[in-house]
Amino acid sequence: MNALLCRGLADPVHDAGRIFRRLLAALAQPGRPANLLDAFAGLEDAPSGAARPLAAALLALADFETPVWLDHDAEGLVRSLVNFHCGAPLVDDPRRARFAVVTEPDRMPPLAAFDWGSAEYPDRGATLLISVANLDGGAPVTLTGPGIATATTFAPQGLPDHFWSQRTMMQKDFPCGVDCFLFDDHHVAGLPRTTQAREDE
Repeated sequence: MNALLCRGLADPVHDAGRIFRRLLAALAQPGRPANLLDAFAGLEDAPSGAARPLAAALLALADFETPVWLDHDAEGLVRSLVNFHCGAPLVDDPRRARFAVVTEPDRMPPLAAFDWGSAEYPDRGATLLISVANLDGGAPVTLTGPGIATATTFAPQGLPDHFWSQRTMMQKDFPCGVDCFLFDDHHVAGLPRTTQAREDE
């Protein structure tokens, strides 16, 4: 089916609620993938890959008051879904976005290009939805912080080399910053700004 005619969630209210709860769980347990395979019924005719669960998550998060920025490769499927199913305004400047969709991480803007919120309103920092090849099998990093008992290893494939160093620089401005969700074909993992990441040797 043409992306312009792609259906949204099969049961928008209940599916969105189920997806939202899993996204919250992913943020509460950073680096621990949550299964979204059964949570995006209705999008079976959309192109396969991480764009499908990512698009379902965006439908659960965005509404007509939340500006969304899309990278070039998200323009087809995700733009049509956002326009038709949730009416979120699309913006050209990533700094104006409440949610940002990144389907080509190698070409994503630096983290500093997005809204980090302010000291008075850190909660206004953007949330990035990033498509990766896999949530396992990449270069490992060690995560620590809230939601992690001691430390956990996280090894997503497909993030640019500078992503982790940019996050480290960003955390000097905490509580300002961005939160991230990483998606592969069937799963999502949360990476909130409260999580510290150390690249393993």
